[in-house]
This record gives sequence, C-alpha cells and structure tokens, in this order.
Amino acid sequence: MCSFGKRFTESSFQLSVDYEQNYTLKNPACIAHEVCVFNITVRPPVSLICIHEIITFRNESYLQSETYVLDHYDGVSSSYTGFFSFIVVGVVIMTAAVIMTTIRSNAKDSDTSSFLIYNEDHNKCVYAVNATVIQAAPCNVSSKAQHFRWISSSQIISLSFNLCLGSEKIKNWVKIILLPCSDCSPAQTWECKNGTLFGLKGHPLHLNYGNFGEPNVMLFFGTGVWSRWLIFGTKGNLCSCGYKVFDQEEGVSTFYICFSSFVAVGLFIMTAAVIVTNIRSRTKGLPQKAYPIHFFSMRHY
Repeated sequence: MCSFGKRFTESSFQLSVDYEQNYTLKNPACIAHEVCVFNITVRPPVSLICIHEIITFRNESYLQSETYVLDHYDGVSSSYTGFFSFIVVGVVIMTAAVIMTTIRSNAKDSDTSSFLIYNEDHNKCVYAVNATVIQAAPCNVSSKAQHFRWISSSQIISLSFNLCLGSEKIKNWVKIILLPCSDCSPAQTWECKNGTLFGLKGHPLHLNYGNFGEPNVMLFFGTGVWSRWLIFGTKGNLCSCGYKVFDQEEGVSTFYICFSSFVAVGLFIMTAAVIVTNIRSRTKGLPQKAYPIHFFSMRHY
C-alpha cells in the first residue's frame, strides 16, 4: 500500500519496479475518486518504489516516495535449507552409529565368534553330520560342520545347520542332537562345570565321546577326560568364548545416543533457519506478500 498525505492542487503517481529489468509505471488506473491502482504481478525478490509528485498551489513541486523490498521466498528457502541440512546431518550421524557399532562388535568378536569343540584326549572335534548325527572327527577349522557359537548365556548353535546343540532326552546315555533353538528347553541349556567339564545345566549329565565304542557324541554321567572339552587351539573351556549380553546392549545404547543426537542437531538447525529468516525479514522490513501485488495511492481533495 502506497499512501501519501493530502495534495493541494495536482498530483501524479508512478511506480518504479526493480525486477528482472528495471521499469517505471505511470498513470495508474483509478478505481474510484479516492483510489488509483498499480496492478503488477512479480515474483520476489523485487524492489518497488512508490513516487508521489505533488504540485502545490504556489506551483512548487516536490516528491514523496516509499520503498518496499519483497523477498518472501527467503523464508521458504531457509526452511528447505534447514530441512535438508537436518536430513543430511541425520544420515551422517546414523551412518556413524552403524559404523561405530560394527567396529565395537568386531573388536569384541572373540567373545561371540564361532569355535570348534575340542576333546584333548581324543584329539578330535565335535562334528555335525546332520541334525540327528553328532560325532567327532579330526579338527578342521575350514569345516563349517565343526563350527559352533554361543547365542545366549546357555545355548550353542551349529553354524552348519542353524540349530542348537541339545539332547534327545534328559537322561543318561542318549544321543546329542541338534534342535530348533528354544530358550525354554532344558535339553539345550548348557554350562561349564569344574573347569573343562561341560554338561546340561542343573543336571549331572555331560557331553561325552568314546565310551563303549559309540561313534556318536552322547549325554553321559561320567566326569572323566572324555567328558571334558576345550576351545580348539586354546586352553580355555567352552565358556571362555561365551556370549556377552552387554555387547548387544552397548550396540543399542550407541544407536539411541546417535539417534538422539540426530534429533537434537536437526532441531537446532531448523531453529537456526527460522531465526535467520526472521532476522533477514526484519532487517529488510519485508511486507510478506505471496500473491500478485497491488499498490494503492490515495487521492485527496
């Protein structure tokens, strides 16, 4: 709105437009006796100068002007810049979280990596022929059928069949087999006892190989050297390569820390974008207009 004070005799109005090309509009369309209109359509940013030439009854001429700078899309641009910065920073932080978790997991890989179950007296390792036949064979680290891994504090899984080490029944002299993993099954819940002795948790029954010429690994009450097992290539018992619960918790903790950082940094960037937009708007004295712009000049008699 361009508005000026009372004129005494004659007045003229013009609008100077600083847009893609500079030009000046004169002789506005008068809608009524009181109002004349400059009707233009522009897209910000644009600078507009309303000029009112007044000729007094003494035939003196002087000018009045008002300047408007329209930069409405600055706010939108800053918002989008802030939003995309938020996304980019978030992706970077989340990627860093995955990398950190992976590095920490690999660094502690010795706690949860696969191993061979080794009987020192026989100089053989447990070998999963199939889900119902578990025997012992010369140790071969390249054989996946000899690799096992802890998946909880009391369960061991065969990497070859993705099934858990267990027994047919909880009784003396039954076959060791592979079962679908279940936290609730006492037949696949193991523990280390008295050094290298290894057996079912809470029961005097142990992993055994070699008694009575039996080719299969059995569940047996004996506690001799054929019921004692090591991690192949070490002097540690099977629990020395046990599952560490805190590894997963640390990974989850790292994820949540990075996710919270992502949100916090994103909110900071968005807030900064809004503040910058407001400062720029106030500095330029912007009248926010998003549609075709109409400038009015009042005619006084």
